[in-house]
Amino acid sequence: GGTVFIALSCVCGAGWHGAFRRVPEAMAATVPIAGVAILTILLVRMQMYGWHHHGHGDAGTFWFKELWLTPAFWFLRSVAYVLLWSVLGIALVKRSRQHDMGSSPSSLPGSVRLSALFLAVYAVTFSLASVDWIMALEPMWFSTMWGVYNFAGMISSSLAVVVILCILLSAPGRALNGIFNDEQRIGHAGSP
Repeated sequence: GGTVFIALSCVCGAGWHGAFRRVPEAMAATVPIAGVAILTILLVRMQMYGWHHHGHGDAGTFWFKELWLTPAFWFLRSVAYVLLWSVLGIALVKRSRQHDMGSSPSSLPGSVRLSALFLAVYAVTFSLASVDWIMALEPMWFSTMWGVYNFAGMISSSLAVVVILCILLSAPGRALNGIFNDEQRIGHAGSP
């Protein structure tokens, strides 16, 4: 979610988040560590996943699902998701941190393209990962909106985490004290 926030901000040319952009950057930096943890859990609990034809319906009806949820192919995709998110996320955080050198992240060469690439890759891979990691627990269940539903939940929860962390970090003696203020929390003073 932090990486998505950074990418969306860059693609939109937003500058209002400059006071607290380190929070989504820190969230993005956890992706490789969280990814290894997720992959470990998936590997340990792999027997819960995968398609196993138990005689329900014609075997030919579910040929794609059988192929898609083959344990090796399923886990290989999971590794690919985590690697793509980690590599692109690290690159986006690096570009965002170059903002400290005096230029805005969206004005750095290739930042908008990299952010757009990440958003396109993430939209597809996050949708597939939500199907692979959650919906596949019940292989007979089908939903064409599952990926979109999970994406919307991820955006909402990520924004909530950014806001909560910023509020906690704006307490006296903390990193964002005097920086993250009412202007960021409720909009510009004097606006209707």
